[in-house]
Amino acid sequence: MKQYLLILIVGTMGMLLFGCGTFTLKDENGEETTVDVSNAKDGKVSINDKEGGSIDIDSDEKGNTKMKMKTNEGEFSSESGEDTELPDGFPEEFPIPESAEITMVNTITEDDATVYSVHFSFTDDSESLYDAVKDYADIRGLEIQLDNKTERDGNKSYMLSANNSDDEDSEYFTVNIGQFEAQTGTVTYGVSKK
Repeated sequence: MKQYLLILIVGTMGMLLFGCGTFTLKDENGEETTVDVSNAKDGKVSINDKEGGSIDIDSDEKGNTKMKMKTNEGEFSSESGEDTELPDGFPEEFPIPESAEITMVNTITEDDATVYSVHFSFTDDSESLYDAVKDYADIRGLEIQLDNKTERDGNKSYMLSANNSDDEDSEYFTVNIGQFEAQTGTVTYGVSKK
């Protein structure tokens, strides 16, 4: 279904130019998928299948885009643009720099597991952020699995990965920090309940 929905998205974008409203497509097995582009001029498109799967896309005039996909396996949401904020459920105490401009967030939920991915640019000192992330791992009782700092031609990059795997809950994260022409960071943070 995921590949089918992806193909539908690409096809739908082409149909947006024609303003077709709502239409239904059938796959080779006769399964129906409804595509609604009636509000495309307002930046809204939705796709729904008979199995309960759906994709909703919402864009605004400032370039902010939100997408939510639901299947019988779980949910995926993505948000990008200048108004992007940390996703609900992302740990408030995780060290994201004060100067961070969040450019994209993704959230995947499946069964009792949730994974957040946060992309940002920042102007704070990258070494200080790296140290704060290490402190966070220590405070949370997470074991550092990967700790890598490199510097070449004045460019710095940091990668830190930590996790726990106790019997109750699992928590992990990976942080990539790059200090090149612009400073960027990516945090992948996951939690699962057993």
